[in-house]
Amino acid sequence: MEQFSKSMDAISAHNANEAKTSSMGLNQFSDWTKEEFKKSLGLKMNLQKEDREKRVRTLSVENLADSVDWRTKGAVTEVKN
Repeated sequence: MEQFSKSMDAISAHNANEAKTSSMGLNQFSDWTKEEFKKSLGLKMNLQKEDREKRVRTLSVENLADSVDWRTKGAVTEVKN
């Protein structure tokens, strides 16, 4: 409840500011802490520059299709949320 109250305060303050060009509202994450939300975002690799450079590969662009529909390849699913 404490986190939800903090979210409500932030929403109210944002929406009361006439200089803002957007508005905020409640959603399914309104009672989550920033840490809880951050964990839901998936893998975040924090590689050093040298490690990133080691992972770079140049791939051939020859024989590429003009387009690919990844839905028909089974690589993606329908939108869930």
